[in-house]
Amino acid sequence: MKLIAGLGNIGSAYVNTRHNAGFMAINYILKTFNISLDKYNFDCNFNIVNINNQKAIFLEPTTLMNLSGNCISQVIKFFKINPMDLIIIQDDLDLDIGTIALNYHCITCDDLRTFYSKGNLSCVFVNKNLISIDAVLSCTCGSTVEGWFLVECQNDITSNNPKVRILKHSEKLSDTVAHKGTVYGEYEELLEKAETAFREGLGAGSIIYLRKVFESVTIHTARTLSINPNKDNGKPRPFKDVLEEVDGRVHIIPDEFSENGYQLFGELSNVIHRDTEENVGLQKYEPLHRLVIGILENVRNKEEFKAAIRALGWSEE
Repeated sequence: MKLIAGLGNIGSAYVNTRHNAGFMAINYILKTFNISLDKYNFDCNFNIVNINNQKAIFLEPTTLMNLSGNCISQVIKFFKINPMDLIIIQDDLDLDIGTIALNYHCITCDDLRTFYSKGNLSCVFVNKNLISIDAVLSCTCGSTVEGWFLVECQNDITSNNPKVRILKHSEKLSDTVAHKGTVYGEYEELLEKAETAFREGLGAGSIIYLRKVFESVTIHTARTLSINPNKDNGKPRPFKDVLEEVDGRVHIIPDEFSENGYQLFGELSNVIHRDTEENVGLQKYEPLHRLVIGILENVRNKEEFKAAIRALGWSEE
């Protein structure tokens, strides 16, 4: 015997809406065969019918959508129905969205690790172009990160080749997880804030943190080299002048940016100080992040800066 359950939401507000697709489908089938759901039990309206010599139960739960499972399980148990003979009609669908993998610093492992989602992911359709995904990402040692992703699709997300991008992303780190290790000492927190702002879609905000790291490490390096970052009257020199003098002495600008390092710093300032759209900051974030990390690595790896590194509390490994 087949069990055919049409799911929907009770109440007049949902009549003839997609949320009642299951109810509408059941009603259409029953109308075709001139059958009604004239029985009530197990928190549902139902009927036992025989169509083309095939016995079947049609039902519509009278509970809220998220309680429909209780109703259906009662019917399956009472009528001893094989779960393989269960057909559910609803407006949701099963969508294989794969596995989520992100890198975090696992404090337990004391290393950068890839955290993976496991099993089926909870996915809620906002509309055909937008879905919300909840996931728990785990390290092999058991450390976890709770994540939420709002994913936007240019076309129908159920199509064969959906073009998607993460619109928003938030996370909750456990006590044994961090975004970065302790390689850059006091700058780790600023770099983590920049990364968080970037993931939240705050382009200008993410650049502010990168610029702060850029300025701070350059000024600190200048003082290590006995370069005065201030004028004779005690006021700060133009940062570009300090940067040029520091880079002329020890070449802290990465080779990738060596020809236009000062131009890129100008772009950092422009994103922050001008009326710049968030998406411009987001577009510039990746190359500017590489620039800042490159400077930190150059300073960290130069022998003449070992004392400064120790003073900053960086790891020399």
